[in-house]
Amino acid sequence: KEMYYLVPDEGKTIYQCYDAEGNLIGIVGSDMLMTEVVKMLKSVKIYEDSEIALFNSDMKFYASSDNNASLSFSSVKSRIAASTADSGYIWYKASDKSRYIAAYTKLNNGWILVSAQPETTVMTSAADTRKTLLTTMLLTIVIIITLAAILIRRYYGPVVESAEQNE
Repeated sequence: KEMYYLVPDEGKTIYQCYDAEGNLIGIVGSDMLMTEVVKMLKSVKIYEDSEIALFNSDMKFYASSDNNASLSFSSVKSRIAASTADSGYIWYKASDKSRYIAAYTKLNNGWILVSAQPETTVMTSAADTRKTLLTTMLLTIVIIITLAAILIRRYYGPVVESAEQNE
């Protein structure tokens, strides 16, 4: 039984297929309809107003969940291309001056999947958590001080009266 394997070229959908001895036995190719790629990207929602885009290994726009994504990702493309990491995040300002957080990952074929969402959307939950924690902390401090005052009155008062009687 012979073994076959594929040797992928970066960012291409056509591969040479070799046998175990290294002999070329054929070419394998695959195609995806752009409509299917766009449907797939539109079906992924991290947040309600997030955008997802796919770029090839040269950072050329390929497809997105939003028709205007090639414009909204223009300010972040060079920073992702300059990154040596396989994945990460970048804070940036869009052309309308609103702040975004873009998360990206490099796929096995060298292409890059990018998701961007407004900073306000992502950070709202953190701000709400901070408010809840501060409120809880202040309430806890007030309760501790109140309990300390009650306990001092209850136990310190008789001690003072006993000391005064012994004088």
